[in-house]
Amino acid sequence: MRTTLKKVEFDKVFPLLGISEEGVAISRKGALTLGWEIILPVMYTRSEEDYDGMIHAMDSAIRILPAWYTVVRQDIYTYEYWAPDEDYPSGFFAESEKRHFMGRKYLVHKAYIFVTMTTKGLITKKSSYSGLFGIADGCIIPERPEYELFLAKTKEFAAILTSGSGISLTPLSFNDWAGTPESPGIIHRYMFLGEKTNHMSDFELSNESIGCFDRKAQVYNLYSSEKLPPIVNSIRKNNLLSTEGNPVYQSLGAAIGAAVDCEHIVNSIFVIPDQAEEKARLDDEFKKMRAGNEDDENAISQKEIQLYKEKLINESPYTIKANISIIAWDIEENYGAIAGKITSALSMLGTSVTSRVKYNAPLLWYAGIPGNVSEIGSENLMTMELSSALCFNNWDTFQRNIKGGTLRICDRNRHTPIVFDTQHIAMKRGWIYNLNAFILGPSGTGKSFFMNYYLRNVYDAGGNCFLIDRGDSYELLCAVINEESGGRDGQYISWDAEHPLKFNPFIGYKEWLDENGNTKADSIGANFFISVLETIWAPVGGWTSDTEPILKQTITDFLRNEVPEIEKAGRKPILQDYYVFLKDKIAPLVAKSRYSVLGNTVHKEDIDIGKMLKALSAYSVEGVYGFLQNEENPADIFTSRFVVFEVTALSSVKDEKFYSLCILFIMHQFDMKMRQKVEEFDVMVIEEAWKAISNETMAPYLRELWKTARKFNTSAVVVTQSMSDILSSDVIKDAILANSSTKILLDQSEARKNFDPIADALSLTANDRMKIFSMNMNKDPRYEYRDVFIKLGEGFSDVFSTEASPEEAVAFDSRKEEKAPHIRRAKELGSYREAIRESIKIRQ
Repeated sequence: MRTTLKKVEFDKVFPLLGISEEGVAISRKGALTLGWEIILPVMYTRSEEDYDGMIHAMDSAIRILPAWYTVVRQDIYTYEYWAPDEDYPSGFFAESEKRHFMGRKYLVHKAYIFVTMTTKGLITKKSSYSGLFGIADGCIIPERPEYELFLAKTKEFAAILTSGSGISLTPLSFNDWAGTPESPGIIHRYMFLGEKTNHMSDFELSNESIGCFDRKAQVYNLYSSEKLPPIVNSIRKNNLLSTEGNPVYQSLGAAIGAAVDCEHIVNSIFVIPDQAEEKARLDDEFKKMRAGNEDDENAISQKEIQLYKEKLINESPYTIKANISIIAWDIEENYGAIAGKITSALSMLGTSVTSRVKYNAPLLWYAGIPGNVSEIGSENLMTMELSSALCFNNWDTFQRNIKGGTLRICDRNRHTPIVFDTQHIAMKRGWIYNLNAFILGPSGTGKSFFMNYYLRNVYDAGGNCFLIDRGDSYELLCAVINEESGGRDGQYISWDAEHPLKFNPFIGYKEWLDENGNTKADSIGANFFISVLETIWAPVGGWTSDTEPILKQTITDFLRNEVPEIEKAGRKPILQDYYVFLKDKIAPLVAKSRYSVLGNTVHKEDIDIGKMLKALSAYSVEGVYGFLQNEENPADIFTSRFVVFEVTALSSVKDEKFYSLCILFIMHQFDMKMRQKVEEFDVMVIEEAWKAISNETMAPYLRELWKTARKFNTSAVVVTQSMSDILSSDVIKDAILANSSTKILLDQSEARKNFDPIADALSLTANDRMKIFSMNMNKDPRYEYRDVFIKLGEGFSDVFSTEASPEEAVAFDSRKEEKAPHIRRAKELGSYREAIRESIKIRQ
């Protein structure tokens, strides 16, 4: 029907009577509507089976609804301009990030589903009876039993739709429908073409457009089988993201959803006719056609109806009346570009006829007002098989913010920051069972850049960061943090001949003994010191159940008998004191068989004290490594929230045992810090330095740390560039991979042909592989970024992007030749922040 409208007083044609306490909208013609916001999976994350599962769930849910109920899927796409939220952190890097992204335009998707209880009389009327031409006073409101039946059926509908489909629903409340003084409701946002304020506007309605504010909309409609492809599928392969053997899919309906670069609404209306009546109608129509002229078109129609009737008998498809329309808008000066965008999108669906509405656009817009579907007009509905019609729906969406998350990272599709979480919120959602993470980034994939990006986020969120690094990757980040915090945070500890690492193995020694004067079996400090001694020297055949008690007894005797004398002298015990005690007091007793352990005499054949002393002498005060364990008051790292131990120079010392001990001492420092501040969130990151501690002696300590980190609100993280190192180490596989819920991978394109061992070790699914190999494909040339794959337990995985501000790009660059000028300039200016700002100005 052609619309003939001049001036419309909208209060006289506004279709809704009110909203009940249960959130049910009641139309002025007596139809009841219940609505939900529908939460869809993120695009490019689902398999073909997943899409089929969602469509099957929707199909099953619709089938339980009584005849003449109507289901509407409504997808609203509007633009927003990025701005920081009220919880955004402050600081040099956070502020630079705000400036970098401020005002960037991105598309927002809101999806709704509405179930309306209408009647055959209402839904089958022609458009000429539309309320847009004026609503007559009076209507029949359903009685309470009908109302209760409606609530029961919609509850059942929602339960079926969300059962195992990957879809979740949030019921719409009164405020969601009607809005609040601060925010408009869905009715307002729909009618005023995505308006985000409570402002109102006059409407300009013509046969082919709807106008309000500075916006003008045109409508496209799919209500004729002539306009649709003969065969439809639930999915469409994205060739730009797919690789051989790893196809990336999106729903077919996404072509008219997120893929359309303009603000628009997609209304999908499904009217449920009486199935028996529909079969009878088809029979009657078939008979009329047979009795009429046998022209070619008539014969084709007969054949189509006959085939569908046979399908009804053999396959039991479900017949519906459907209408799919797109309402797209822009400001007047861009209005002409809409047609090309929508036509291009429709061609991706396989439609063959331009479907721009040029005679009843306001009627389709009016019928799409939530709760007003009964105004659609029977001539705008086409007969379809339900499952086929559902394929035209959009089953994808963008990444969503996770309220309370600590990681701000970019949505790979919209290139704007979202709030995400790999820690406590992820654990509350049941995605992960511990906070530990394993990160794999081959050389050249931006591993160090990502880790700077990640740790800056953790620090800005109030967390404590403790790193063991090789390669000075965090030097500038640490320097800026130190400068900005006034020296409180950002300790950068680098070993060299002039500044050797200095520790005290007896920190906390007063807690090592129990009330009976025996070494506690669960004492962290005592067990650490035992690990140190066992690393320095081991008997032939290793430490056994016979020799370990001897070692532990020497420590107990030292604490009981020697330490009190040291304390009287006003000192704290150091390794030198234990070495002297072992040499002067224990060794002579063992030599004379006068030393006993647990009532058993220790003979010199039981343990070679001489060789043990020789090994320990290297760590005595006069030994080559005497600096390592003989500092009464080592540097305090416990008050700093960002600490980096840079151990590259340690590699130049050709003594693996010494290197292992240094790493172990550093880890013990973190262990003590972790246990002292349980209420604070900690992240301990070990980069390639983990290789030094992946041996049998260190394994128990490493395994215990990874297992107990959760108890102390801690994320233990290992970062490596070579998976072969991990696969060849049973210690790492058993201690780390098995106790790391979070797996993070950077670009794996070089490993594509040999990825199976990696996938097996990390328990990656075929769907994970698809996402991993889609990273950095079809990159947007407007922005500089790199993709990263994040897997949280077994319940979540997706690809995100790391895009940094210019300031971050300078600070996070791990290449020495690039960093050196900034460091020199910072020393000249007396400020790392000023040196970075100056560098940005020069580049611009």
